Amino acid sequence: DILVELTGHTANNRLDIMACRAAPIQVTWIGYPNSTGLDCIHYRVTDPITDPEETTQPFAEALIRLPDNFLCFTPHPATPPVGPPPFETNGCITFGSFNSLGKVQDECFNLWARVLQTVPDSRICLKSNVAFSMPYIC
Repeated sequence: DILVELTGHTANNRLDIMACRAAPIQVTWIGYPNSTGLDCIHYRVTDPITDPEETTQPFAEALIRLPDNFLCFTPHPATPPVGPPPFETNGCITFGSFNSLGKVQDECFNLWARVLQTVPDSRICLKSNVAFSMPYIC
């Protein structure tokens, strides 16, 4: 038997089932692109871009590297064709982060500031489930 877990350290995960060693071989894939840190998970599906061969990062799991990309995506059939990049019409590069701001630390904010100062007329779009009206974020 092989148990494949698809959430990793994301919301509503079931890593507790993996910790119970529900199957003799346990694999994690898709949900979290880094080590779970759990010795009960034997393998993690990844790719050579996410986890290059030369990485020195330690992993709790043995890596199974797919040749291209470990994520699968098929657009909806009604998806419109990709248009020209927005900077061609609005004249600026827009960087973005759609992540929980609770994960973003000062080092990251400082890096974003340096990038915005280096790229003329650039801006950043931040989207998060955390309210921007909170004083420690703004």
